[in-house]
Parts: sequence; structure tokens; C-alpha cells
Amino acid sequence: MSLLLPVEKRAELKGVLPVDIHGQKYLDVVFSLEDEPGLNRRARLGSTDVQGTSKPGDPVLIRFVMGVATGMKPAS
Repeated sequence: MSLLLPVEKRAELKGVLPVDIHGQKYLDVVFSLEDEPGLNRRARLGSTDVQGTSKPGDPVLIRFVMGVATGMKPAS
């Protein structure tokens, strides 16, 4: 499946770091997609694009648009 189309993919959350840039809140997230277990990816997401709370080791869904991570929520 291509990451160029809007898609949500299951991943394991590896880490989360809050970042404040000129008063704007972001989260730097590190995750490993379920179908690429040995490859850690990193994304900076706006705090409003992250639903719920997750901690390292939790399963999450990462939303991609045009190959760029744009959101995250806990996997059910």
C-alpha cells in the first residue's frame, strides 16, 4: 500500500517529546510501522493532531497524507 494516498497505518510508539516553538505546541514522535518493524521513523505533529494519550510501547495509528505523517491516535 502506498503512503502517497491518505491512509492510517498501525505502528508501535517508541517515544514522544513535547516541543514548544515560539509558543506553538508540537510533539516529536518516534514510531515503528507494523509492516516495517526494524525501521524507526520520526515525525513532528501539532499537538492538536494527536488524539488521546499514548506512551512508548503502545500501539497507535499514524495518519499519512502524501507520505507525510499528519496525525496520531491510539489503536483500538
